Amino acid sequence: MTHEAVLLVHGHGAHPVLLEPLRRGLARHGYRAVNWHYPSLRGSIAKHAAELAAKAKELDDDTAVERLHFVGHSMGAIVVRSALALQRPRKLGRVVLLAPPNHGARLADLALRLFGRWPSAARELCSHPGSYVNGLAPAADLDCGIIAASWDHAVSPASTHLPGERDHITLRGLHTLPLHWRAPAQVAHFLREGRFQRAAG
Repeated sequence: MTHEAVLLVHGHGAHPVLLEPLRRGLARHGYRAVNWHYPSLRGSIAKHAAELAAKAKELDDDTAVERLHFVGHSMGAIVVRSALALQRPRKLGRVVLLAPPNHGARLADLALRLFGRWPSAARELCSHPGSYVNGLAPAADLDCGIIAASWDHAVSPASTHLPGERDHITLRGLHTLPLHWRAPAQVAHFLREGRFQRAAG
């Protein structure tokens, strides 16, 4: 029985099914992976973060859990960062962010140009200096690894970086990183070792 749990958080307009291959992969690596669902198309990031913090507290209070890790994809990565800014679990382990719009998402910028102030997620995730995502503290003390996608239509690799990140890699692929064949092994390696796998030499 595993004593390390991982909370998986999907992105905007997505569904936990997108993270299911990653959840199964982490389970094969020995983690108790929990695919958390939230209504990403409505409500604010702050609201989702409060609900994630409550779910994290359940696992933090579970005597069978010794360490609690987080994996967030796209907007889900920002929800994870917001939840951890709100409340740090006592058993907090490591954090992996997949294609996180840490400095804004170009798809959110495009949505604002096309549709104005709707949807609200675009306002929160845009690259404007005053947006929600750009107002988040960097939390340089987090044991955080970041994976970017080389052909990401939604979030540029440059926007994924965070001050104090422990490690950062770019995988050849699209924004749908949870479906990338290398994602489970890379995430599991970082959760275990605090760094990503790289080819020898």
